[in-house]
Amino acid sequence: MNVHGVYLQLLLVCLLCWTVLVYSKSCSLWVFPEHPVVPYGTDIVLNCSTSCVNYTSLDWETSVRKNLSRGAQWVALYIANQTAWTLTPQCYLTQSDGSTVFSSVNILFYTFSPPKIHLRDEIVAGREEKVTCSVSSMVAGATPPNVELTLSGDGKVLARNQNLVLEYVFTAGANHDGMALVCTARLQVANTTLRKNETVSMMVFYQPTNTSVLTERRTFQLGQNFTVRCRSAGNPVPSFTWRLPSNESVEVASDGKTVSVHSARVVHSGTYECNATNRYGVSTARANIVEESASDSPKNVPPWAIAFIVLFLLGVIGVAAFLIRRAFI
Repeated sequence: MNVHGVYLQLLLVCLLCWTVLVYSKSCSLWVFPEHPVVPYGTDIVLNCSTSCVNYTSLDWETSVRKNLSRGAQWVALYIANQTAWTLTPQCYLTQSDGSTVFSSVNILFYTFSPPKIHLRDEIVAGREEKVTCSVSSMVAGATPPNVELTLSGDGKVLARNQNLVLEYVFTAGANHDGMALVCTARLQVANTTLRKNETVSMMVFYQPTNTSVLTERRTFQLGQNFTVRCRSAGNPVPSFTWRLPSNESVEVASDGKTVSVHSARVVHSGTYECNATNRYGVSTARANIVEESASDSPKNVPPWAIAFIVLFLLGVIGVAAFLIRRAFI
């Protein structure tokens, strides 16, 4: 046998060995998603693919009604409106030599509704109040489900626990009115993290506060016009009433906040008192506004001061008279 014949035989042996290795190798299966997490009652789609080119069949086996779609080296499983809490579909491949390869999938089903924030119908400042955050959830094979609730107010964490219900007790204040409350629910299902939240604005009722009387002047000249305003915070919005030195030539705005005096006279000099009222209380503020000539009048000087000035002047006159008399003696 010549050298070429030997090389040819060796080549044939190598090809035969390669063919045996290729066709004797077990085919691989891949299922996507590998660990499916599916909301209960929804549709399921799973895909099974293989590395093999030569195989007899590639299919899915499941206990419920199924729909399949196929392609080169893959088969997809579709299940509509799944309502069983336990389901383990199996993808199987029949190889050309008759052997079978299996790959099972354990589907985790869950329910997870958005959380709810519960408040009292009427939250009043100064009273102990409670905010409750709750969520409904179930996970197949997990009792109770791995849920964490977090309650935040204006971006600050107020309370947190690992339960289906979270309560936060606090003393309500005017500063809580309009606070944005956010309840965040986090559900952990295997390696999947799910989050849902609800936001509400908290309303707090409180009596009028920070009441003040504002005016552009504290004195006025006869015949001038001037305006006095009242400002106050409260929930519900306060109503305003006034006690005035005089009601003559006075106009009160429809919202009660502003008093306008036209062609002011001496009778308009005095205390302007504003009362801010709602069903939770009253707050009062005052401002004194006087006519300029009256503010400069001796009538505004205390009696003891006048007596002191008179005595001082008499003393000065007496001393001066004594010195003059002595100078001529």
